[in-house]
Amino acid sequence: MIKIIAPVNSPEDIEIISQTGCRSVYLASSYLKKGDESIFKSVFEQVQKHKFELYIKFKRPESEKEEKENIQILEILLNKNIDGILINNIGLLSYLNTKEINFKVIIDSGLNIHNMSGLDFLNNLYPVSSVNLTEEIYIRNLSKIKQYSKCKVYIDADNLPWISCDIIKNKAVDYVFIKGDIKKSKTLLEGITTVEKILKNKCTPESTKLPFKHFENSSYRTNHFSGEFQSSKGKAFKFTGNIQQFNWKYKRFSYKKPALKDIQNLPRLNVRLTTLEQFKTLKNYIKSLKFNPVYSIEYGEILSTADLAKNSFNKIIEKVKRDCERYNIQLFLSTPKVLIERDFERVNDYIKQLCLESPRPQGIIVNNIGLLWSIINDVDFDDLNIEMGQGLNVIGSSSVKCLTKFGKINSIDFSNYKNIDDIKTCINNIGSNIPNRKLTIGGNIRIPSSGLCPLNNDPAILSRLSCFAPCHHGSYAISDPLKKKLFPIAVDGFCRMHLFEEKVLDLFKSIPKIADAGINEFSIDFSGLTHKLIPVLLNRYLKAILDNDYSSDENFITDYYNILKSCEKQKIYADTTVLRD
Repeated sequence: MIKIIAPVNSPEDIEIISQTGCRSVYLASSYLKKGDESIFKSVFEQVQKHKFELYIKFKRPESEKEEKENIQILEILLNKNIDGILINNIGLLSYLNTKEINFKVIIDSGLNIHNMSGLDFLNNLYPVSSVNLTEEIYIRNLSKIKQYSKCKVYIDADNLPWISCDIIKNKAVDYVFIKGDIKKSKTLLEGITTVEKILKNKCTPESTKLPFKHFENSSYRTNHFSGEFQSSKGKAFKFTGNIQQFNWKYKRFSYKKPALKDIQNLPRLNVRLTTLEQFKTLKNYIKSLKFNPVYSIEYGEILSTADLAKNSFNKIIEKVKRDCERYNIQLFLSTPKVLIERDFERVNDYIKQLCLESPRPQGIIVNNIGLLWSIINDVDFDDLNIEMGQGLNVIGSSSVKCLTKFGKINSIDFSNYKNIDDIKTCINNIGSNIPNRKLTIGGNIRIPSSGLCPLNNDPAILSRLSCFAPCHHGSYAISDPLKKKLFPIAVDGFCRMHLFEEKVLDLFKSIPKIADAGINEFSIDFSGLTHKLIPVLLNRYLKAILDNDYSSDENFITDYYNILKSCEKQKIYADTTVLRD
């Protein structure tokens, strides 16, 4: 029998839930912040009265401060008689390894565990009894992971109406989480009773609308069962009528060839490419400039589906490897963020083959925790540079230091951080453990998103074999009717959607400030951009580095990572110090 775990915000919620068959609840860890345990105590009393299970759910930290707060809350819970905790942070799991606890540890969906290798990694940190595998909707894979890991399998309720029959038949799932910002008791009761009906096969997917929504890692996601975009802040809206062709706004920009003495002092520049056309434009740019300003290229995570329609993944990467060798550019093979169990072994084998065959890439960028675990335990990768990619979404120095204990990690991408001061604090805390520290300063700004490509516009199409592949022709964006904003789309070889801000990022003028924070490698992300922007952004980068009178394009975003706010704080501090003196 599949059990339900529901959220509570007050002791009154327990009374409401007691009217249903649900007997497991969770409380957000934020109710234990700053030593205020009043809500926890009142909820705990009602839980004891009704003989419910009580779990505490930790939010995935978005800063050093939040990671530290999570550890402080966990210390409080060590002496509480709770049934378990839900964790979304590697640093927190590592901390548990130093303590004796008497409650269950559940790996929540925010950690993006999709495969057996990821579970194996977690078990080397702390013995895991349960795991939330929400991204994995292939029932055979859920059953396989449950069978071989011996873990209890949890899923969020989001896709439940469409997969309930299969998970009941295959006994693939033990628990279903109801998640969302549920503030009204009526909504909570309606949500639980709806899920109960679904699990008893008393309603059909077409007639079922869950009264809640939850996004652990995404601002937008696609639901091909309903043919909708689901937004974390706003109503769902249909694919049909909300996808349009898109052109990037920018002005042409030229720059003279720099002097030889200036060329030798350029900082490390990394470019993230996705198409062979982009690479061809880059080569022509280098030829016309008569020197190469690019230190390294990332390639592989998002490969153009138009290129993949003509060549295999391996052939494309082989061509890129040869061109990088010819132009003396370091190549870092970038890997997928989502690797479900079905695809894991195949992708792992491809990557190993490409990394071992000459010419070899100089490094590998890992965006999936299971793949990272596989690579750092394989001696064949010992002489390759390993980077913790943006897709790992590891935030907090405790998590970073934990990962470095298992193997040599040479580089980390800080582009998921929201604050430059937070980046500086993390770099100071990890010290010299990781020598190369990268940040995206130009090009695309990624929007957290998940799900399959929506461009076919047909909710009935769930297979690549029946898709007409509109992604091969032109650029597209989704249009959020509530925000009245466009979000350009890129599609990878797994037909997964990647979203970006509609304006190009330009932080080239802020490079000195970013370098002061400890960043020593700067990245321009061309993942969803036209190849025509390559000379534009590279010229702007050179102009900003070498000249003092640089001005950005009015169409571009020139403040990110709270850089201007940080500068203002430092100016106020400096002015105050002068006044004191």
